[in-house]
Amino acid sequence: MKHFTLVLFLVGAVALTGIAQSLPSGGQSLLEDVPQLTPALRVAAPMPTHAIADFSDRPQQPLQGQSDTDIEHVQNRDLVIQRQVIGYTQYDLQSNAAIDDRMAGGAEAVSAAWTMSLELTPFDDRGTGYNFYDGTAWAEIAYERVESVRIGWPSVVHTASGREVIVSHPGIDTPLHMAWRDAGAGA
Repeated sequence: MKHFTLVLFLVGAVALTGIAQSLPSGGQSLLEDVPQLTPALRVAAPMPTHAIADFSDRPQQPLQGQSDTDIEHVQNRDLVIQRQVIGYTQYDLQSNAAIDDRMAGGAEAVSAAWTMSLELTPFDDRGTGYNFYDGTAWAEIAYERVESVRIGWPSVVHTASGREVIVSHPGIDTPLHMAWRDAGAGA
């Protein structure tokens, strides 16, 4: 019985590999429908670079009626990035396959939010880590979550009235949790 099952399995595997290698119905590959560049046009071209001192000399979008080819696009390689720690967490799964707004504001004020937990598994203190940039400096690092309940994956937004709203996911029974206050009112 074992030999019969093995032979039957092998015959099935060979039959399936034959089907897997066949072209789709119509007899031609679907890639033939995709426009292709000729090999002569597949040449790497250097990108022009241009150093800028500030944002006053940035590439502009084409005006109405102007073609994209009329605009010279530049590549800036002289960007200086400064970094600063604005908060702590032990919780590594920041996205959970979600695309959230973790920073909100503009040049005059920025709010930042992240999933924070200072404990290790099971992360009982999980909540929103928060910090605020007032245009000159970030506030002190907060060690307490914004909410009083365990949540995760916050999104932060500034409203037209000057408030900030943090919407997060507390669990299956309650789909969303919302916290709000005046922007920069505290950590």
